[in-house]
Amino acid sequence: MPRHDLYHDVVKRALVKEGWTITDDPLLLKFDDSKLYLAVAHRVHRDFLLRPAVKEFIGQKQIRLLVFRPDTEEIVLWTN
Repeated sequence: MPRHDLYHDVVKRALVKEGWTITDDPLLLKFDDSKLYLAVAHRVHRDFLLRPAVKEFIGQKQIRLLVFRPDTEEIVLWTN
C-alpha cells in the first residue's frame, strides 16, 4: 500500500467539511472517465502555480486543481 503524503489527512478532512463522504481510503481508480484533481496547498498555488508560464502549462495540460488551506483544513478553490 502506498504511503500517504504530508497533506493526505488534511485534504480528507477538508473534503468531509464540504460534505463529501469518504468511501475508500485509499481509493483505487480506473482511468476511464474519472476526473482527477491535483491537491495543492494554497501557498504553493499562490507562490508557484500562478506564475504565467506555470499557469499556461496547467491550462494546456488541462490539469484540474483542488487548492486547500492546511491550517484551517478548508478547500478554497476547485478548477476545471
